[in-house]
Amino acid sequence: MKQFYCGLFLLLLSFSTGLLAQPHYIVTIHPLGEILRQVAGERAEVEVLLPPGASPHTYELKPSQLREVQHAAALFYGAENLDSWSGKFDNIERISFMELLPDSLRLPIMAQFGSRAGTRLGSDPHFWMDPMATAALLPNLVKTLTRLDPEGEQAYRGNARLFLLNLVQLNRRIEEMLEPVRRRKVLLSHPFFQYFLKRYRIDSIGIIEPAPGAEPTAKELAVIIARCREEKVVAVLTHAQHSDRPPQLIAESTGATLVKLDPLGARGETYPELLLKNAQRLLEALQ
Repeated sequence: MKQFYCGLFLLLLSFSTGLLAQPHYIVTIHPLGEILRQVAGERAEVEVLLPPGASPHTYELKPSQLREVQHAAALFYGAENLDSWSGKFDNIERISFMELLPDSLRLPIMAQFGSRAGTRLGSDPHFWMDPMATAALLPNLVKTLTRLDPEGEQAYRGNARLFLLNLVQLNRRIEEMLEPVRRRKVLLSHPFFQYFLKRYRIDSIGIIEPAPGAEPTAKELAVIIARCREEKVVAVLTHAQHSDRPPQLIAESTGATLVKLDPLGARGETYPELLLKNAQRLLEALQ
């Protein structure tokens, strides 16, 4: 009997130690958190820093969040030109999702209007708006999680395989939804929807504000409006977390529909729900 209770105690101790050893990962924004959760599954705890509606470009962390990050196994973020404030942590391993994305799939941010027209302003970090780009980084994400937590390798690989199947189905569903509006022309307020538009073959004639805080001048607005009329742009796509002033003026001047899209999502919204919501809004506007 004594041996039985001793064995039971050791079993419970082993189980509780395993729970305490569960990796804790911090991620900056909701959509990246959803991707990470799909691969981590029950093997690891994933916590998102930014609340819904907050802009990753301007967010200020709370002191309590600073403490949480310092005790995490790793901090996952988007890119230096998306959530660069995550770089203030030098005492934790920082992992960029953009670095996990194959180079061949990274889209450039190009200035198409004004004095910087034709200039490349870096790589677009909003890859998650294309489910197949997300699928392409899964092998590197699995390798990264396995390096951080070698004992979880089989769990990570199994979760990634299931997620890949779901991404393929999601991509097929959105393709079918947007088939009627292919090659319609739109204008982007910011470089937040390029991956989605390219994947589903909807043409963007340019970006109003390719870099945060760089609103067009009156002269540049006139050029953009003229270009929209010439190209017969049917919609101006705006970012839910950014200013609508220049996009609204352009839409009113050209008769295009102003469409507010949300690349960051709401609390509790799954990754497929995020993409399908935006696809539906775009379909309704372009029809």
